[in-house]
Amino acid sequence: MRYGIIYNRGDIVLVPFIYSDLSNFKLRPALIISNNLVKFSENKICCLITSKPWPGDISIEKSDLLRGNLPVKSFVRPEVMLTVNSRMIRRKLGEVNPSLIKKVVLRINEYIN
Repeated sequence: MRYGIIYNRGDIVLVPFIYSDLSNFKLRPALIISNNLVKFSENKICCLITSKPWPGDISIEKSDLLRGNLPVKSFVRPEVMLTVNSRMIRRKLGEVNPSLIKKVVLRINEYIN
């Protein structure tokens, strides 16, 4: 995290995404889904963003973007989450509207309830 930058729910950020077998990592875009209830935590819960859709993924439409853009058609993969410290975030790529966040959180609730 660069000094003074605050990341919030709905931000699309570039993070080192660790493979599920912990063998390696790759820089990937991710959507911050955690809220700001824990005021002093630098940890953010993120969902993977991918260009290769799978069943259950949520499409990011141009109308969902409040700021920034994604170079290719992209999808949020709600079942692939990562908790990342804000210092590990490489940069902010954009921001999505609250309705997309709501869709992602509802899908996660379907998976865990």
